Amino acid sequence: MLKIGFIGAGKVGSAFGRYLKEQGLEIYGYFSKTSKSAKSSAEFTSSREACSIDEIVENCDYIFITTPDDVIPEIASHLKHFNLQDKKNISYERITIF
Repeated sequence: MLKIGFIGAGKVGSAFGRYLKEQGLEIYGYFSKTSKSAKSSAEFTSSREACSIDEIVENCDYIFITTPDDVIPEIASHLKHFNLQDKKNISYERITIF
């Protein structure tokens, strides 16, 4: 089964993850700049708190970026160091596929 990870664990990421989980999809987990947010979203979706963006990238087939718009360039800069050829990379606010 394909695994889904979230970078950003606010209201949008949590709610969307819960919806996807209820549709039968596997949520790997959440990374957030605050551990508290990641842990809360992980508990809400019965998934896990990721320790880093790297963990999300290494373990997920689909990566949803659910951060505020002004954070997306920072996330994109970090992600450009990975081979994302086999990943689906989606930004919720503005659709961004790498």
